[in-house]
Amino acid sequence: PVQMKKALVVDDVTTNRLILKFILKHQQWDVIEATSGEQALNILQQATDFDLIFMDVSMPPGLDGVETTAIIKQTLPEIPVIALTAHALVGDKERFLASGMDGYLIKPIDTGALWEEVRRLLV
Repeated sequence: PVQMKKALVVDDVTTNRLILKFILKHQQWDVIEATSGEQALNILQQATDFDLIFMDVSMPPGLDGVETTAIIKQTLPEIPVIALTAHALVGDKERFLASGMDGYLIKPIDTGALWEEVRRLLV
């Protein structure tokens, strides 16, 4: 049988998590949700078997997505992190990738773009 993929979805907005969870579960992914950077780090202390992390860039209060990713990359550099953001200005993608994130998706999430990033990072 095909090994089920597992994703950590980190976003402070419930609707954003639900949409991503729906898209991923439709393709038989196991999805764990976190509502903050701190919660994501707590989850990763218990389980590190994630294939991918979807990380909202802007999460008030506390750690934002860039800070959370930097902490994750210190201990789990092998897990790809995809930035989720409404920031779509020139230079934003490059800025997030330079900060240590491995992929970039603009909200609202485009399903085609999502699977393109997943394929690119998990090949």
